[in-house]
Amino acid sequence: MAYSPISAVPIQYSKTDGTPANGYYLKFYVANSSTPISMQTDSGGATSLAKCKLNESGYPISNPNDENTVFIPHLSTTYTAYRFVIYASAADADANNVTSGLPNIQSVAINQTDDLRADLAASSGSSIVGFIQNTAGSLARTAQDKLRRFISTGDYSTTADYRTAKNSLSTECNDMLVRSWLTPQPQLLSEELSKQRPAWYSFPRLMKKIADYNTASPVAIKIVGFGSSVGVGAALPDAATQAPVAKFTSVLKSVLDPANIYSITAHNYCVNGSTVSESIARFDVAVGAGDTPSLCVLAYGMNDGGVAIFNAGQTYPAVYTSILQFVAKARAAGSDVILMTTPHPHTDRYTYSMPGGISQLYPTSVSAPVAAEALIPPASQSNITGDFLGDGSSITIAHRHWRVNQAMRQAATDCGVPLIDVERYWFKALQKYALDDLYNPGETVHPNLLGHQVSYHQAIADFLYSMSYQVSQEGQEPRLNGLVGVNQSLPTSALEVHLPYPETTKPSMSIKARMGKADGNGIRVNVKRLEVENTGDIVRYVAKTTDSTALESRRESYLLDGTGTYVAEVSDTVKVSNSTHKTLNSSAYNVSGTVNLYTLPDNCTGTLYASGYQNGVGRQIIRVPFVVHSGVVTFGAVESTVSAGSVFTSVTSSGFILQVVCFAANTNISYRIEINTGI
Repeated sequence: MAYSPISAVPIQYSKTDGTPANGYYLKFYVANSSTPISMQTDSGGATSLAKCKLNESGYPISNPNDENTVFIPHLSTTYTAYRFVIYASAADADANNVTSGLPNIQSVAINQTDDLRADLAASSGSSIVGFIQNTAGSLARTAQDKLRRFISTGDYSTTADYRTAKNSLSTECNDMLVRSWLTPQPQLLSEELSKQRPAWYSFPRLMKKIADYNTASPVAIKIVGFGSSVGVGAALPDAATQAPVAKFTSVLKSVLDPANIYSITAHNYCVNGSTVSESIARFDVAVGAGDTPSLCVLAYGMNDGGVAIFNAGQTYPAVYTSILQFVAKARAAGSDVILMTTPHPHTDRYTYSMPGGISQLYPTSVSAPVAAEALIPPASQSNITGDFLGDGSSITIAHRHWRVNQAMRQAATDCGVPLIDVERYWFKALQKYALDDLYNPGETVHPNLLGHQVSYHQAIADFLYSMSYQVSQEGQEPRLNGLVGVNQSLPTSALEVHLPYPETTKPSMSIKARMGKADGNGIRVNVKRLEVENTGDIVRYVAKTTDSTALESRRESYLLDGTGTYVAEVSDTVKVSNSTHKTLNSSAYNVSGTVNLYTLPDNCTGTLYASGYQNGVGRQIIRVPFVVHSGVVTFGAVESTVSAGSVFTSVTSSGFILQVVCFAANTNISYRIEINTGI
């Protein structure tokens, strides 16, 4: 006969006051009876016990004279329901005394199933394990009561069940963040580095303040937030700790200052209703109040993507220039800057209409009053559904907020500041949660706590934790504590990497890598890796010249003899895989006939994703793979989703030019082309 364990791990039994049942005895009974059940120490039933003693920590032991013989009790599978009783003495257990007061300190009925996970949930003892905080005035409670004050989607089989439970639970219960889209925690540092998105730029001014910090005369290192009501923390239960700048500061301190040496403080200068064009004025307010930032955290965008602000040209397309102007002012004052993209509004509740009396000035002029369908894009097309994460799943996003975030990404690239791409995390959240999970009832632009956790909080954590990892000689991609980095405000044409030999009899040697010098396309050369033999000799390095038109990689090998003397150099140029993404701008509305999309490079593979809308015809989404080889474009099978009627009649090419042919005039098209070179 085989016996089933009552749990997957040894269980700790406690008295009603929460302390371990040291020296007590455990015995099992048929449910609702005084009929005892013997327990086995393993599934084979080699050792059978009528009762077992609990050691000083409250765990069952098979040998009463050996406190270390902890085991998991096994019961016969013929018992589908049972209970256990904890006795104060062996005599009480032998007498089956199940009614007296003190000796019978616990009597719990449970059901035994074939599912050990269900066993654990039902019988792990959380309802009898005591819990109490270690500070004055704390209340005694059970571990079960403590744990049930938090819920997560992982507790339920469907999100519908989760939402039902969430709505029915008391207001005391809170949501827990579930990183469901991430893989399990890697065991190797190399795996972690391959998963993490590196922090491409360090914070040189902030790090200078850290290096110069005087613990005898401490001066606060101020992390100052600028943004809109989302940055203020509207709709959050505790904005002082949960708003973006507060979360950024707390995580930064955990990474940068685990010894709690520095006075790193958060200061929130976000203002309800503000846009990025107001950031410079808010910077002046902070400085005037004595809060000159060591690091500025920008959390704008939700208002910048609003219809009136966007189409009236109040901040867009000047989002880009506003950020560049802010960065220049902040750097002149000795401050570093980090930029965050914005989540999107509740697209099911958002109203796409121009307020009365306001004319449309961007991207074309339309005098007030502006009809909803006269907007660009029109109200009916202001939400876009597509595969924005490139994983084959569709989500619905806001057109204008997508454009604002694109401008932010470009500004961050051009002025050399770090960017935390909150939008991408928001898109991942849209795959898992319903919009109503991410917004409180009636809210349209203020995500709730869960909305912040799966966007701002997770993005901030991943960005800052990735900065804490270092690999020898990989400092050319600077991290917060990077060994070697490039200060973008002081570019240099060369970077020296010095590597001491492990044997003192060999001379030290340095390799000069062309670091910081731009190629013909304005892209800086970047050393990608150094390969070192176990003797300490550098045998080669690979430098990326990155000509964005040639899509090639430059490899140079430096050969040394055993004494470290230069012998020869071998150079070659090789093709590498790359990917180009192109997104159509607003000029693709009301097109007709054959439309030239993009000029493809020879010898590449790729995929066209296109969405077309024709009034009176319908909407069509197509996916077309292609191969370009020796001047010939060959198309694969066309995958198509059609609503009402076909909008595209065909996908063709004229030489290297990729084309779509529209069914009729006045077709609205949006598309993305992914190109992979190197065939």
